[in-house]
Amino acid sequence: MTCPGDLNACVNDAVITLGGESPLGGTWSGTGVSGNSFDPAAADIGANTVTYTYTNNIGCSNSCQLTITVDDD
Repeated sequence: MTCPGDLNACVNDAVITLGGESPLGGTWSGTGVSGNSFDPAAADIGANTVTYTYTNNIGCSNSCQLTITVDDD
């Protein structure tokens, strides 16, 4: 299982599309996350942990995390 690398964003940046995860078909979660998008304006200033969770067809799950750091300027 792989997640993309950590990211940096400014609070006024556009919504970021999350991608680069493997295997495909899982779900993203965390503050500022909606579907596969991260909204810096809806997140906390500073480090935000975002989790990708995948469950296969026989019920085995795994997850990975990345950090998106949001600056206030």
